[in-house]
Amino acid sequence: MKMPIIGIGTWQGTKDEVLVAVDAALEAGYRHIDTAHVYKNETGIGTVLKKWFDSGKLKREEVFIVTKVNPTHLRPEHIEKSLNESLENLGLEYVDLFIIHNPVGWKYSEEGNATFENGLLAVDMTTDHVACWKVELHVYFQQKELVEFNKKNGLVTCAYAPIGSPGLETFNERFGSQVEG
Repeated sequence: MKMPIIGIGTWQGTKDEVLVAVDAALEAGYRHIDTAHVYKNETGIGTVLKKWFDSGKLKREEVFIVTKVNPTHLRPEHIEKSLNESLENLGLEYVDLFIIHNPVGWKYSEEGNATFENGLLAVDMTTDHVACWKVELHVYFQQKELVEFNKKNGLVTCAYAPIGSPGLETFNERFGSQVEG
């Protein structure tokens, strides 16, 4: 399996906006779509994919779909639930890449929605990434041996927000939170 190097990111796109954007991206030849439960647009992407699959213009195996663990489900016992919710939203039987979204989980919510305390996003400071995934890699924890292992074994190391997250404040405001800073 190969991951197309160029993909369409859907962060900050509403459900209605991704209906247009993902359709146009597929028409232009994009075959890599990046989304996440927390973007609240997986169902829109699923609608577009179904349209393309049903028309015969695209087969499931011709598109690489990336989504991410819901940050409210970042505990080993909730990972599968998060994946199943994303699969249902996307209308798919599988995704090609399922990754941790945040460096720390959010307070658990059965419904998968962010919760707030004193107007701020409630984070779970006891998040145990090792228990969830057994892997962590970011700019402050580069793990050169892991990256080298990946290269030797034909595995691709994929970045999330490698140069920051422009628009993060606006994204947080969509949830009604204040941003400390």
